[in-house]
Amino acid sequence: MPQKVQQIRMNICQECKFYKEHTRSCGTLLLGRKLKPEEVAEIEKELHVKHYKKKYRLCGCFLPAKTYGIFEACPIGKWGVHSLSEAELEQIVSFVDGLPTFGTYNADSVRELNKWYKLLTGSHKNISTCPACVRETVRTFRKEIAKYKQEIQTQENANTRTETE
Repeated sequence: MPQKVQQIRMNICQECKFYKEHTRSCGTLLLGRKLKPEEVAEIEKELHVKHYKKKYRLCGCFLPAKTYGIFEACPIGKWGVHSLSEAELEQIVSFVDGLPTFGTYNADSVRELNKWYKLLTGSHKNISTCPACVRETVRTFRKEIAKYKQEIQTQENANTRTETE
């Protein structure tokens, strides 16, 4: 992720009315602590907000980390996945999911990986073709895609709960 894009995202977050300066989070920070059931219920109320007459669920993320993620997006739509259309997003997820978990990658896979790497990072340089560097890039993509899929699932669950309320 280009540093410039991360900074633009962070600036947008800092201007948002839902930004919590003291925790640098989107709504109430939800990282790393065990909550009692009554605390969870209270935080869930705080995270469900109305923005321009639509209901949203804030993510509760630590924003300096979230704004760095390639596949991350603002829960109320102020910024989105870096440089990817919905179709491109589906293509990269499909491509990375189709890569072997073990072994080496063929030249076509490395070329395709470079294409996505350049698109996502804004870089004009190819990744190194050394096997360790290629594996690390694939590992990074897989990690980002897993976070992206988890975020989609969380939003779908939150939307389902909001619709049933």
